[in-house]
Amino acid sequence: MNSINSKEIYDLKAPFAPGTYIELFLENNDDIQRKWGFFECDSQAKMQLLFVSDDYLQSFDSFSTLVDIDEDGELECNDDYNATLIEQENTNKIGFSLPLYRTKETKFEKYYIVVFAYEGEMPTLQDPYVIIDMSFRVGIGEDDNVTNGVNLANYPKNIQEWNQISHIQSVWDAVKFFECLSKKIGDTFTIMRENFFSFCKNNPQIAGKIAYIYYRFDLGSQSFIDSVENDFKDYQRDRDFYFQTCKDVLLNCPIEKNNPKTLKEKYDELMQGKKLDIAIYKNLISKIATAICEKLDLNLITKNGEIDFFQGDEEEWGEYYKRRIRVNENNLHDLKEIIKTMIHEIRHFYVETYYYPGQGILRGYLFYAHGFSISDDYKILFDGFYKFDDKERQENAYEIQPNERDARFVEKIIDFLG
Repeated sequence: MNSINSKEIYDLKAPFAPGTYIELFLENNDDIQRKWGFFECDSQAKMQLLFVSDDYLQSFDSFSTLVDIDEDGELECNDDYNATLIEQENTNKIGFSLPLYRTKETKFEKYYIVVFAYEGEMPTLQDPYVIIDMSFRVGIGEDDNVTNGVNLANYPKNIQEWNQISHIQSVWDAVKFFECLSKKIGDTFTIMRENFFSFCKNNPQIAGKIAYIYYRFDLGSQSFIDSVENDFKDYQRDRDFYFQTCKDVLLNCPIEKNNPKTLKEKYDELMQGKKLDIAIYKNLISKIATAICEKLDLNLITKNGEIDFFQGDEEEWGEYYKRRIRVNENNLHDLKEIIKTMIHEIRHFYVETYYYPGQGILRGYLFYAHGFSISDDYKILFDGFYKFDDKERQENAYEIQPNERDARFVEKIIDFLG
């Protein structure tokens, strides 16, 4: 009988996180076109019932199609799970994201995905299948109300042992997990960022767990933050300090030493004008950036007092990299959004400069998240992770990671500019 397997970079005996990207293949490669699909089982008992009989299997209502064949013989891949054929027109090799949501999130003990490759309308017990343990959990509670849990009693000694862990209950557990990963990936921001994606490609099961930790331990949730910092609030106080410092600079710093007009007043003046003077806009933006960095004692690299400007596409706003702030001058017409972007990017600079492990649980969490940063270019591997904001807009893995949640919070200071 043909069987389903995966690359050696996956450990099918270890638990997977929801949303993880996985590739499977039939061991005996042939020319038969097959469909693919999976059953979800929220207990071991339910999973075992799948194999009682074909009638019982086909009566399950938790079946989802990954690859289907329509009436004309055309292959259809399910975008809901990012399903794709590894080799075009070859249904023996498939890649897809595990489902992100589980039923009974707070109640199950084991959760399984049973994947079938089949030829008929529905799978049968004669078709090849593989059982994936999707029991990896993070924190306590449902997805929209996650709280911090109890620390592990003993911590694994290496990545392989961490991969066997089925539940990271606390942020401190996550920090210890990331600490172990840093020994493999790198121990500085620069090295971690340079090596992170190649590590994830070679360790997609671990990559899925990192992204799922970001998804569950969400720095965009105040109730989650409060569950971690219920007393000292070290992270929140530092975040508020950054927020207030930026606000004070805008309100009180003069545009020039011999000119009492503040940066905020100059901003108001430009917003009332009808003509876009690029040189004046660049000057104000550079002065705001340098003033904030000086106040925060950040060694910003400038050229003759000016930050870096580039000409990019409309959707590009700016970036931070190695003590430099870069802004897209093609978007200078939206001065408020540019300043917002700059405050966001300086926050990355600030975290890179002042955050270290051991300073507090959430500061340590943000330190590692800043190094293990998911780029917006990391397609497929992290496409299974997303959330919806208050306006029902879908946010991707890049947007929900801690370092972006943190920077997006402090950029709200722009609201007071009007």
